[in-house]
Amino acid sequence: LDLERIARHTRGGIAKGTRDDQTALLDFGVLSADGDRAARLELAKLYEHRLRDPARALETALAGTSEPAEDAERRRVRLERKADRARQLGLAQPPRELSPSRRSKPTRK
Repeated sequence: LDLERIARHTRGGIAKGTRDDQTALLDFGVLSADGDRAARLELAKLYEHRLRDPARALETALAGTSEPAEDAERRRVRLERKADRARQLGLAQPPRELSPSRRSKPTRK
């Protein structure tokens, strides 16, 4: 296994969990560009849930993910519905910038 790939998956997962969306997008984006289907799924989730960009999430998911076909189809239908609704409401726009407050989650004590 490629050590850099493992490191990017690990760092991307940790970043996603701590809401460091920029790092997660970077790591999963690099892996996705290399054809990593699991990273592409994580990227689609980030676009849908954190950046609220269903069109970009759909584009990413349609490129192929590691999830089972039934789950991928359910995701596709949901994202198409969300993207259509955003277009109808005039909400389709480039992904919003991440504010500093969305980059990290407060630590629990």
